[in-house]
Amino acid sequence: MTKAIKIVLATYGIGLTVAGVLHFVFAEVDTERTLGVALFAVGPFLFSAARDPIRHILWVRFAILFALLFTAVSVYLGAAVRGEFGSVLDGILIHGTFATLLLIFYPRQMRRDGEQMPSPARSNERNGSVMEVT
Repeated sequence: MTKAIKIVLATYGIGLTVAGVLHFVFAEVDTERTLGVALFAVGPFLFSAARDPIRHILWVRFAILFALLFTAVSVYLGAAVRGEFGSVLDGILIHGTFATLLLIFYPRQMRRDGEQMPSPARSNERNGSVMEVT
């Protein structure tokens, strides 16, 4: 399961980086260049988080939120603003697919007795205890 999330995160990170460069270089509008810079900034971090998704669980969560928001904005632009989905269909399909895959392969740790382990972001790696969050 963790191998699948590694592949999905790495692919999404590389794809965002490449898309960011292409948007920045070939865009005719400044807002598209800004989008390119944002995509370029996010991509390498997702690629880096792919090495150890459990340790970088916040980046996995960020990738899920990013993909879901990008899909939602594409749907909004297609339905409400432009009135047709042809121009935003690529954003809906690509980011929607990555959001779905990231949610399917989200790293969930289970104990042998079937109980769910605490979130990796909340556990103390040195002694294995769970920190209290208030």
